[in-house]
Amino acid sequence: MKKLIEYLKFIINCKFVFSVKKKKIIVFDCISSYELSKILPDQTLILSSRKEKIKTLFLTKKILFFLITNFFKRKIKLNYFAALLSEINPKVVITTIDNSVEFSKLAKIFEKKINFIAVQNANRADIFKNSNNYNKEFFLPNFFCFSEFDIEMFKRKKINVNKFHTAGSLRNSYFNNFLKEENFNTVYDICFVSKNIWGMNDFTEPAKIILGYLSKFIKDNNKKLVIAAKGYENELEAQMYNQILKENSYEIEWRENLKYNSYRCISRSKVVIGLPSTLLREASINSKVLCCEPYPIRKNTHPFFGINHLCNFSYLEFEKRLNQLFFLDYKDYIKKLNKPKNYYMSSINTFHYIKDYLTKQLER
Repeated sequence: MKKLIEYLKFIINCKFVFSVKKKKIIVFDCISSYELSKILPDQTLILSSRKEKIKTLFLTKKILFFLITNFFKRKIKLNYFAALLSEINPKVVITTIDNSVEFSKLAKIFEKKINFIAVQNANRADIFKNSNNYNKEFFLPNFFCFSEFDIEMFKRKKINVNKFHTAGSLRNSYFNNFLKEENFNTVYDICFVSKNIWGMNDFTEPAKIILGYLSKFIKDNNKKLVIAAKGYENELEAQMYNQILKENSYEIEWRENLKYNSYRCISRSKVVIGLPSTLLREASINSKVLCCEPYPIRKNTHPFFGINHLCNFSYLEFEKRLNQLFFLDYKDYIKKLNKPKNYYMSSINTFHYIKDYLTKQLER
């Protein structure tokens, strides 16, 4: 009864459209679609797939007929998207939510009829852990992933991918193509890549240990620190930084919508430090990186190993490694990596790579 009431409220709050325009490309899920929207041609529909984001429902005779005749085959939401795709009949369906089970199910329904493309948006810890047992549900006909590391991991986890494309990070590529100023000068010695660490979660205590070591290091070595915060400005997180770093001067760049503050921070820093994260991998394209794990964790969850990685370490080990990184210039640092630089994150121009691929698809 509760679900029925929720559905009724959802339907009442939606605007109904009784005709559908043909589109060549559909973006599935509006979340994190900003950079993708800058690549796509005018004949594109950005389709909201999350209930809280859906404000318009398309309802034609064909869609209604599809919903009725397939009522017992699938959930009504998946049936609706399948009916809508059948009506629009695009050449390409693309998403940056590469871990969307709905996207994978639709890709299976339209296999060999519509080209489905998933663009990797983050370092996928959920794929590593398979905590929701979703790995068996994934089906990606074309997967534009960060690097060779992700190909190895997806194969190891037996994710059903038809074709891999090593394409790097779209968001980082967009920043470098359009937002990074010329003569971008190095301003900071160290950038600490933060996570959502206020309150108590899996990242809080490890982050406090790293920040404590950083506090001593920048004081003893007169280094300039910037914190690339993942979240929006908030008092709890600011207080935590102040308590740990109170004897030092430092800057915080809080998250802002589409401002790309984190990318500016890593681009302007000599060394980038943090727990395993997507941003740390993106930083490795142009910066010396140190992935820090105060506690041992499951193996093979990230590509860092060797000079760019510390695990279960003391302050003396932390200090020694940082001094080593500051001593090395970037070319010498690259030579000492255990893997080729592009293994951590491909440095390909992702923006142009995807744009060229889509252009070829539409010309067929």
